[in-house]
Amino acid sequence: MISATILVALSQLSSAPEKGALGKLFQRVRGCVFEVVVSKHHDSGATYAERLPTEDLSFQERNDSVWSIGSAFAVGKDTILTAAHVLELGRDDPFYQPRLRDDKGRVFAIGKLLKYSNHEDFALFTVPGLSVKQPLRPAKKLEVGKTVLAVGNALGEGIVLRDGLLTSQTPESENGEWKFWRFSAAASPGNSGGPLLDAQGGLVGVVLMKSESENLNYALPWSVVSGFKSGVGRYRERSSYSHPAMPDRERVSTMDTTFPLPSTWKELDHQNWILSGLKTARDRDSLLRQEASEFFPRGKSGKLRMIPILQVLPTTIVRGQDGWWVQNVRKSGDPVDLGSNGSWRSSSDEDLMRAAIELPDTTRLSDYVDDSRLLGDLLLKGGRLTRDFAGKEIRVTSLGKAVAESLRVDRWGRPWLVRAWRQPWDGALLVAHLLPQPAGFAALVDVAHGYQLRSYQGKRIEDIADATFCYWAGSAKQWQEWSARPELVPEFMRSLRFDATAKEPRAVWNGGSFQLVPEVARPSEKPYLVVYPDFQDVAKDSVRLGIGAVGITPDATGAKFAMAMRVSPPQADFSPEITQEWRSRLDGRAPFDGTSLDQGNGKRLSMKPVPASLKAARADASGSTPVWMASILLDGAPRQGQLDKALKKTLQAIAVPKESAIIR
Repeated sequence: MISATILVALSQLSSAPEKGALGKLFQRVRGCVFEVVVSKHHDSGATYAERLPTEDLSFQERNDSVWSIGSAFAVGKDTILTAAHVLELGRDDPFYQPRLRDDKGRVFAIGKLLKYSNHEDFALFTVPGLSVKQPLRPAKKLEVGKTVLAVGNALGEGIVLRDGLLTSQTPESENGEWKFWRFSAAASPGNSGGPLLDAQGGLVGVVLMKSESENLNYALPWSVVSGFKSGVGRYRERSSYSHPAMPDRERVSTMDTTFPLPSTWKELDHQNWILSGLKTARDRDSLLRQEASEFFPRGKSGKLRMIPILQVLPTTIVRGQDGWWVQNVRKSGDPVDLGSNGSWRSSSDEDLMRAAIELPDTTRLSDYVDDSRLLGDLLLKGGRLTRDFAGKEIRVTSLGKAVAESLRVDRWGRPWLVRAWRQPWDGALLVAHLLPQPAGFAALVDVAHGYQLRSYQGKRIEDIADATFCYWAGSAKQWQEWSARPELVPEFMRSLRFDATAKEPRAVWNGGSFQLVPEVARPSEKPYLVVYPDFQDVAKDSVRLGIGAVGITPDATGAKFAMAMRVSPPQADFSPEITQEWRSRLDGRAPFDGTSLDQGNGKRLSMKPVPASLKAARADASGSTPVWMASILLDGAPRQGQLDKALKKTLQAIAVPKESAIIR
């Protein structure tokens, strides 16, 4: 039940009503003013690391079945006016539907929208079953300096009335289409949509917003609402769009359209969602058309196309300020131990969280692919989602089963698991795009509302996934289990096989092969294969994702390894330093001549081009043939002779794969 509290701070002006008159005025007005409420979500299905401290909530929070989100008021017997932003039209969320609650606690559904504009920020609608005896009437005379009263559901704790002065009129900021009233009466969160009255109770306007830095607040004049054409809705949005892979470019545009009314709240809610999504789609398509000649793999992309993407965390490629496409490498946070050699390493930014997940030895990849509850709990163990409850951050340990599951194949032919778990306390979704790997997942994790995922945010996450790259790694058993699920295997990796049963662990793909020789590391029970992708030219301005590097280690620690890596020739506009480095590879000069390179802690690196590959590259007059390099890492401070022997054997163990094409 609403507490009909009156908060008054009467000014000393002669135009201010007496306290007794103010009380009578409030008694008359309170029957015209309503709370706008939404039902609380059914708060069950989640588990937490500790008990929720419900005793720390206020009495009203514990016992009320709704959330109070704003105010509204009657301008007719069954006709209500509020601020458009209070209704949050455009969510297209079946769990969200505003209603009205009067001072007796009765709740009413919204009927038909008669007038609406998100630009002017008002909504006029009917309420079936409502019968207000004395709706508000327009003020007869308005003057700057006169006393005004802001009435509304301040702070969500009941209808209150506060006074101040009508201070000025100020033009709408973009085109000056109308003038706002500014006033000094206090306005708190929840006042939005309530009436601004004169001292006699006449309607001045609709309270819309408060100033951030001073107590001068804004109201839309009643004359703007009354002068707006009946039976018409307006949707206007001016906003900017930037593609996540091109933060250096943005498109600013305006959508301004009208549509016929009346309509139900659900109909208008769905229409606004469609219009918002349509604007974003148009902006995105327009920007991509505008940047088509520079969008990857076009433009300055050759640096990315030279060598494989050798990163531990999922890495997003972006166009830098200088126009070159580069890897946007982020620093990893502290790793999270998942137990039994499982780990979670991640980085976060304003977009979302990126994570590299290695599963515990005691589990299988299929366990998580097929069981969304298990997968969600794994993400929460590493991602550390918290719920703000009574001013305390409570860690969430489970959200139950996913409410949405799908498989999406991106522009490179990589299958992503898409899963969404609902947060029962607010209806938002924990969303994950996961790239299955033999040992775990590369993950992009975000929290968003359903309406966002079905429009701009969903497409944005897909764009980020398309521009995000990572390695595939695992033991022989893990590779075997992963390969047994062909729907999880990217097209360009379907020829890959990892054989650890032989004396020397061996990888085979696209007619080529590579093995770990005993001069690098003695056979072990759990040899580990790591595969890095690269971009391989198939035609002018057309590339495919391919296998760019294959590394084998005796175990998952990587203390010793051998690697075969594909390096593409530089483009004509590359810097002299990069071109010289390429010549050093072709000529077998340091550091590509097998020289020992100190990596610290007694580790030494040594690398050389594969002779057959080097011969083909030297013979290619067009300068387009890549070179395959052999690299080894030994520990224990090996001498040059030991490195030379191990590198020679490794070079002999590489059969260069065919250059095949899958055009995307």
